[in-house]
Amino acid sequence: MPRQLLIDDNLFQTRLALVEDDTLQTLAVELKNQSLSIGDFCLARVTKIDKSLDAAFLDLGNKRTGFLKAQHARQARYLSNQKIRPAKLKNGKDIASLISEGEKFPVQIIKLAHGTKDAQVSTSLQLAGAYSLVNPLSNGLKSSGRLKEDATRQWLTDIVQNIARSSEYAITIRTAAENADEQDITAELSAHIDMWLEVQSKIKQMADPGNIDTRRTALHRLLAEVSVDKETGILVDKPMTLKAIEAFAKSFRPSLLNNISLAEEKDRLFDHYDIDAEIDRALSRTVELPSGGTLVFDQTEALMAIDINSGQHSASGSIENYAFDVNREAVIEIARQIRLRNISGIIIIDCLQMNNKQQATEILDIFRSRITSDLNPVHIGGFTSLGLIELSRKRQGVALTDLMTRPEVIAADIMHACEEEIRKGGTGPIEIEASGQMTALLKQHKPQMELALARQILLKPLEGIEVSAYTLSFPKTDQTPA
Repeated sequence: MPRQLLIDDNLFQTRLALVEDDTLQTLAVELKNQSLSIGDFCLARVTKIDKSLDAAFLDLGNKRTGFLKAQHARQARYLSNQKIRPAKLKNGKDIASLISEGEKFPVQIIKLAHGTKDAQVSTSLQLAGAYSLVNPLSNGLKSSGRLKEDATRQWLTDIVQNIARSSEYAITIRTAAENADEQDITAELSAHIDMWLEVQSKIKQMADPGNIDTRRTALHRLLAEVSVDKETGILVDKPMTLKAIEAFAKSFRPSLLNNISLAEEKDRLFDHYDIDAEIDRALSRTVELPSGGTLVFDQTEALMAIDINSGQHSASGSIENYAFDVNREAVIEIARQIRLRNISGIIIIDCLQMNNKQQATEILDIFRSRITSDLNPVHIGGFTSLGLIELSRKRQGVALTDLMTRPEVIAADIMHACEEEIRKGGTGPIEIEASGQMTALLKQHKPQMELALARQILLKPLEGIEVSAYTLSFPKTDQTPA
């Protein structure tokens, strides 16, 4: 199968799966009922400064609170409709010297709230795309260190400099831009500059804390996370999603307009291409390799440990060459699994022992080449004295293992299960038996579910069952809907 981007969109979540050579390479998921997403802008008001934490608590509107560390307040910020440059903030050593209680300014969400912890925010604002990062509070032009060719750098620099008002902003050209069409790079940057001008206008009109609407949908955010070029086919499962993708392409990625199509498959898109089964494999502790070896993933408090096991050596060659072959196969798969699982923080890979330094260097080179497609910043430290590969990956978003336990993801599974039962011939109302927490969530979306399914939904809460547990049935007798 050629390189394809599959888009599965429903009431509860949007999922993008990038498939190449019949293998899932990248998975991006965004839940729809989140009041805030990473990258969102909010007008915030400082409610409390905590000198012991060297941080401030903020009111983000709609009964939401944010947490601003001093290190994230020392950057440029937008105050009283003016840009405050970093040079004017450098003398501030602690949070109290940077901001004051009652002060209002826009912030960007850099980490979502989790449990009892507030969302983390920064005063530095950034518009992120597939090909560029735009910081409206500074200026200057730089490019990714992964862009090696001087001619490519110059070509990209010329493109950016020809865009109106680009000199007013700090623009970073991302690695993916080197293989992009000029019209796509220009469209994305121009759209982000227009978006910032609109944000400025909205800030001036806001008196109270709250979201600053940038009209960036879940699809917009996810498409910025996935590397999609003009050779990639885009397949969607719903006519409404098709229209949304076409609107995105017109503004941000014109070269993709001819690549977008509506799936003709009668079954679910992710089922047809075996994506959900691949996601299940990415949630497993062990992953089998074609050679017979295995990968074992163990998450600790401090780091992710990945162990490469050889299996039974039955090859006629030397054990050392066999170790090299398994390690090569393993690091290629590990690079893919890190992206799919969204593993972040410190990662340690325990390779099969290799005494040949040249082979060890080659394994590192292969791993680096495969990790370059990861849009999250990754630092590879190399082999330790104990023969372990150490690396770190910036924490962005939620790990797949945590994401799949979210009630919204389970609600999406229920929605898909309803669609499947209808396809199999189920008629009449659909009764859903689930936990109290799940039925409460489904009740919030019940009118939209009934409209999408063209069925009456009956909700029956059950006590003492797990949030992930549910059953579907088609009752024959009339019942009063929940």
